Amino acid sequence: MLIFMFSYIKPCLRFFLVNFQQFSQRMARNNLMHERNIYRRVPDFTQLAIKFPEFLKVCSLDLNGTAHVDFKNPDTLRILTKCLLKQDFQLDVEIPPGKLVPTLPLRLNYILWIEDIMEKMGIAVPVGMDIGCGASCVYPLLAAKWKGWQMFGTDITDEIAKSARENVSRNQLEEKIHIIQQEENAPIFTEVLQNRESLHFCMCNPPFFDDTTTSPENRTGRRAAPRNAPTGNSTELACSGGEVAFIERILEESIKVSDRVSIFTTMIGIKHDLGVLVKKLRHKGITNYIETHFCQGNTTRWGLAWTFREDLLLRRVPCINPSPSDSNRKSVNFSLSNTSEESVRFIIEKLKRIFRDLEAAIEVLEESTSRVDWIVRAHTNTWSHQRRKRRQMLQNEPSATTSPERKKIRLDDKPILVAEVFLTPRDNQVKLELMYLNGELGRDGIHQVLQYIINNWRRTDQKTPVRTEEQNEEDLETISKQELGS
Repeated sequence: MLIFMFSYIKPCLRFFLVNFQQFSQRMARNNLMHERNIYRRVPDFTQLAIKFPEFLKVCSLDLNGTAHVDFKNPDTLRILTKCLLKQDFQLDVEIPPGKLVPTLPLRLNYILWIEDIMEKMGIAVPVGMDIGCGASCVYPLLAAKWKGWQMFGTDITDEIAKSARENVSRNQLEEKIHIIQQEENAPIFTEVLQNRESLHFCMCNPPFFDDTTTSPENRTGRRAAPRNAPTGNSTELACSGGEVAFIERILEESIKVSDRVSIFTTMIGIKHDLGVLVKKLRHKGITNYIETHFCQGNTTRWGLAWTFREDLLLRRVPCINPSPSDSNRKSVNFSLSNTSEESVRFIIEKLKRIFRDLEAAIEVLEESTSRVDWIVRAHTNTWSHQRRKRRQMLQNEPSATTSPERKKIRLDDKPILVAEVFLTPRDNQVKLELMYLNGELGRDGIHQVLQYIINNWRRTDQKTPVRTEEQNEEDLETISKQELGS
């Protein structure tokens, strides 16, 4: 009898443990979504099946009446997406068979990231453009219905443009969404900008693959097979040169319309391509950009945004998750006995003293006991070869004992390093983060400065000659005149 019971309980227990582990992993990944993404909580497929008979037909029920979804079936994915759009956003969307089925958690992550950028710009109801809106027209529909934005959608195919217009009309959103069919090689922004003086942003979900292949190169051989069925036709998935060539075209045209489109954004499907595209931005002299990554379930995509506006620093926009490839950021945590205002002010003054020792000018963007945000500019490398300098001082060499006068910054001097400095107290710690913005020393300079701060953190308690506030303000005034003149 005991043997019979054990043989019955053992497979049930194994089934429970496997499903619990999968559920825990899925929830852990969902926590990486944008904090306002409603799909951080997994949809209740059982309730969805009760509410929508068409979904009930394509899902399976276990003995307990719980609905299970076959994500390997393209028709199931298509009907699931239609039902979720109807239930959560009151959108009636037809997705033609054989066309790309949008992954809703990913689409929401992208829209919410753009919303964060628009909030920093102070734009409540932006006007945007979706480059390649697709047959479902999901980005314009969500942006218009969910957020109340004005949208333009473009595509190059008759059939897709017609389907997109039908979805707009079906949801009575013609006043907020305009679909434009473009020629394949026509300029991307020209026709839309004939209807509008300017746009606040553009977005794009480009064809990821080169038209010679329909799957990414597996460089390591360790990439697992996709868990969802592939959807979409060749036009939606691939183009000549893949997403790098497609986005590079947007980049080239963004320079021509830099005064009419505020923010340029794109999704990136292959991690390697993100680094390639960032290098292309820098090659064009574009340093005002930001990276992020969109994590939803087992899928990760990346986001890249850039602007030519001088009044908006994109790196101040919060990331959903800072991109692992964003090596411009270096950080360190300092422990505190407590996070009282006195302790935090002490840290702020101490950090100021270190930067002044380095003869770096500090521009205060924000400074309080809850957050510090500075722009730091250095014109000379005063932090390298510190061991050699200390050794010279111990040996009382003339070169070390004679203190040279502080170098006067000239109008034609360019900073060798420009960085943004963030200081954030949290849980008896202060996080110090340095982010490279510009300068010939590049990201290595950020690493060197951070290492100097770590090495000299305790030494700054000793009395050392430092630059005065007047000297710092004098440098900032000179730098401002230099930037205005350039």
